[in-house]
Amino acid sequence: MPKPLNFCLHKLVIAQRRAKKDKREKDIQQAVYILAILDPKDLRFALVELPPKRRQLARKSLEAAWDLFPLERSALARHGLTPQKLHKGILWCRQAFADPSRRLKRKLDVDMISGKIET
Repeated sequence: MPKPLNFCLHKLVIAQRRAKKDKREKDIQQAVYILAILDPKDLRFALVELPPKRRQLARKSLEAAWDLFPLERSALARHGLTPQKLHKGILWCRQAFADPSRRLKRKLDVDMISGKIET
């Protein structure tokens, strides 16, 4: 079972790679529904940590979500995912949201999973 944050990010990225409009909208819808249970800080940190190409794809999906699912705008707004903020790129600034202590913790988690650090 994937972690909700990872699943949400995956759906946001993969939606923009879909050729069929209905599948793209379904992926975006699933991602938006998952937003309701995610911590806004975790989501912002994860978005900032995405590679630039994937970050751009996620942003396009989030921009589309605002128009596609008006009833979910409160969940999007709770995470600061309004059209104004998405357009200005506020969410994508590393300096604005990147917390060095969390980055170090994430690196340690990755190192532990890959076997570089023994528990």
